[in-house]
Amino acid sequence: MQRLGRYQILQPLGKGGMGIVYLGTDTAIGRPVAVKTVYLSEQAGDREAQVLRARLLREARAGGTLSHPNIVTVYDLGQEGDITYIVMEYVKGRTLEQLLTEEVSRPVQEESLRILADSADALDYAHSLGVVHRDVKPTNIMIREDGTVKLTDFGIAKLASGETLTGAGVVVGSAHYLSPEQLKMQPVSGRTDQFSLAVIAYNLLTGHRPFEADTVASLFTKILFEDPPSPHSFNPALGPEVEAVLRRAMSKEPADRFESCTAFAEALTGACRRSAGTVTQPIQGSARHVAPSPALTARFFRSRWFQAIIAAGCLLALGAVGWHFWDRQQDARYWGAIEDSVQVELFEGYLRNHPQGMFAEAAQARIRDLRREASEAQVTPAPPPPQPDAIAPPPPPPPPETVASARPPRIHPVQVTTSPPEAEVLLDNDPRGACRSPCFVQLSSGRHTLTATLPGYRTEHRILDVARPLEVFVSLPRVTGTVWVETTPPGAQIILNGQLRPETTPARLVLPAGNYELAVMKDGIKNQDSFEMKDNAMMRLFLPLSQ
Repeated sequence: MQRLGRYQILQPLGKGGMGIVYLGTDTAIGRPVAVKTVYLSEQAGDREAQVLRARLLREARAGGTLSHPNIVTVYDLGQEGDITYIVMEYVKGRTLEQLLTEEVSRPVQEESLRILADSADALDYAHSLGVVHRDVKPTNIMIREDGTVKLTDFGIAKLASGETLTGAGVVVGSAHYLSPEQLKMQPVSGRTDQFSLAVIAYNLLTGHRPFEADTVASLFTKILFEDPPSPHSFNPALGPEVEAVLRRAMSKEPADRFESCTAFAEALTGACRRSAGTVTQPIQGSARHVAPSPALTARFFRSRWFQAIIAAGCLLALGAVGWHFWDRQQDARYWGAIEDSVQVELFEGYLRNHPQGMFAEAAQARIRDLRREASEAQVTPAPPPPQPDAIAPPPPPPPPETVASARPPRIHPVQVTTSPPEAEVLLDNDPRGACRSPCFVQLSSGRHTLTATLPGYRTEHRILDVARPLEVFVSLPRVTGTVWVETTPPGAQIILNGQLRPETTPARLVLPAGNYELAVMKDGIKNQDSFEMKDNAMMRLFLPLSQ
């Protein structure tokens, strides 16, 4: 096959679930394109051919309605003989799946978070137009050579019209990235794509998928009923905040997830940057080991470099031994010059600030020794000889034994600040400890939950690991919705509640919840409408401007 319509076919790029994708050239303008084809005559029957052709048409329709820098653009749809084809933007680069399977070890946190943020923005844009992808997976996320993220393959996307090409009992999407509602054949929404994106995020940050099993039945059982392993078990640099964000985005119930994919990506980025350390791990497995040749090994051991390394190692060992004895001598002189009571106070201060520190056990042992030595050093004066006709006083009670009592839990001050302020802060779901931010609270060592609420803003939750004084900052996103304003012709001014907006149509407006009066005007022609914006709502207003 050399040509389809006006498109010259150059070489195959890959084979998908519906057909073959070729690299081609648009001969009219000389632009490289990707051509996805389906050979209807090779299908098992007329019904299957109709379904595949309808699915290809729907991909063209879904992709054709989307114009976003992170979504592959659909240019054309055609048919030649038994071949139906879609012409799309050619993305020169690799899929995220290829990046995940590379056997290299490199830092991936910032790159992963950028890929997730761009994918989330593209998905939210599609959701605002009523398009749910339903098959978000690494093979459908392209990374161009310049690093641009491109979301592709809307072949099983669900349009706002509600039409479907999947029969009863048929699950669409790739098994590891399916959401619980897809497995239960329930209605899908933008939060369905969020679940799949969270599975990808877990894989990017840990090198493992959250749900793994030997059989499809076991895999579906885990997705439906089990929580994924803690990301910290695979990547120690990921703290509890990262785990909380991922668990929320992969909640079994869609209503428990984030309001949008972008909200999830922003929360994950903040949690990763607050975690200690840099996430550096192989995207999959470890680096490939290549054994050196025997000749190269022998040459290395005879080299001057090896002899210099051995000499330096010996010098370092001797220096370390000398430093150890000198340090022990200085340590003895230092502690010998300090009174025992002061030593006890110093060690107790260390334990208060570092109850789990590496020297905590040694400090406790030293305190016990000092107290025992002080007790043994005390000399009990001999009782006076009894006087005649005098009643001998009763013997003094024995000194109380030193018993190691249970330590009360350490209390630490925690400062809670929210943006905006005046949010109600609830700790461990106990209303007795509620306060208005900014505020100080006293918390014992251990894990605590924090909930911040403010009218007009979404409730935020945090998990706190308290081991020392903390400063906690919580940013509360506004309760908002999105409205797309379109006019014919485009380029109209937008007046919202009597105020002129800087945007012109078509425009995407993110607004706080409430009632609005919207007007559009161009060339002296005006049209207007009113609407109510609810939390997380996505609306589309079309206002024609005609004489």
